[in-house]
Amino acid sequence: MSELKIDERCKSTLKKIILFCTVLFLVSVVGAYILARGNWELIEAQIAQMMEGVMDNLNIETNKNFGLSLFINNLRAVSLMILTGFIPFLFIPIFILVLNGIIIGALPMLTGTNFVSTMVFGILPHGIFELSAIILGASFGVMICLTIVRKIIGKNTVEFKILLKYILKKYVFVIIPLLVIAAIVEAYITPIILMNTIF
Repeated sequence: MSELKIDERCKSTLKKIILFCTVLFLVSVVGAYILARGNWELIEAQIAQMMEGVMDNLNIETNKNFGLSLFINNLRAVSLMILTGFIPFLFIPIFILVLNGIIIGALPMLTGTNFVSTMVFGILPHGIFELSAIILGASFGVMICLTIVRKIIGKNTVEFKILLKYILKKYVFVIIPLLVIAAIVEAYITPIILMNTIF
């Protein structure tokens, strides 16, 4: 089979995985908000602890350092989702993606703001880029895991070396640029939008 045909198979499978990951992420966001709204007293400490862990990795002393910290933190998260895909059968990237969705979904309860306003003004401006990269990273991790599993059980699958080349190319030329833009928007633009809308 030619390299081009294998790439097309990758793209076809990836489209399905990306759709699955997108739907799963949205469900986890909305589900987390509904759950948090109805049981906030029970889960407030756990959500606050997760958010504290995220904030500990960020440098918020200056906007410049904050933007760089955001980029590094998000790059680390996306890279982790891709790399954990090499662990067969567990599909760990899915769990990391859902965890991100839970944190975002619970954010309005944590900040005491309206869900729609938080999503539109606090998440959407940079989230268009950041969440696209995160979902893409999770999808790549799932694709890697699925390919390894299929090889282990002896099913026909895409050429692994070509798959990795395809993912590496998308990582460098799609994911990293998306995260750079997301970090700039989140550090410099989202705070201005929030100050003029929600707060």
